[in-house]
Amino acid sequence: MRRIRRVCTAKLREAVFELRYRAYRHQDVIAPDASARFEDEFDHAENSIIWALEEDGAIVASMRSTWATQGGKQTIPEMLAYQDVIHAVVPAGAALISGNRLVTLPQSMSRSSRAVESLLRFHLQVAAREGRWALAAARHNHLPYYQRLLALEHVSEPRRYPGLTCDMYLMACDFLSNINEVILRNPQLASGASDFELFEPSCSERWEQGILLPE
Repeated sequence: MRRIRRVCTAKLREAVFELRYRAYRHQDVIAPDASARFEDEFDHAENSIIWALEEDGAIVASMRSTWATQGGKQTIPEMLAYQDVIHAVVPAGAALISGNRLVTLPQSMSRSSRAVESLLRFHLQVAAREGRWALAAARHNHLPYYQRLLALEHVSEPRRYPGLTCDMYLMACDFLSNINEVILRNPQLASGASDFELFEPSCSERWEQGILLPE
């Protein structure tokens, strides 16, 4: 049984932070830490939503959606490493949406594409509500995947991403101009009838209970 959950409680946050640590240590992109957990300042920001994918009662993947207006008071993680590139590529004052801290359980790497697409289904709904320009940072071997799936183009040289010891490339696209084609090519990313429940404040009691996904 697979379920998408919107992370709101301390217990579920800890499960996500522990998953991140395991995934990043497996990839050797962070140093060992006695806490065995990984979080950053954006995990508690009002302009972020953390998503968790649960399979048979265990959290196996997670990602975070973060949004901001270029030049506004709020920011996104990519602005910490690629601010000059974003200013050069994205129109001034544009609404930005970032998909970041995407991790999967190392033991389930064979199912990682399916997990990523399940999370992206909900990230794209955040993008439709909050963003115009989609941004993400990716390692070199992931660039073709995100270009093919989301129409993102890499727009920077490799740079060190905040909190990690690996270089990543900034990817960007005009989300609103590309989303219809993206969904047409990838119908598995289209929203489901009950997905709105994870966004509506009136349904907040359902957020961590989550939504079942098809097998």
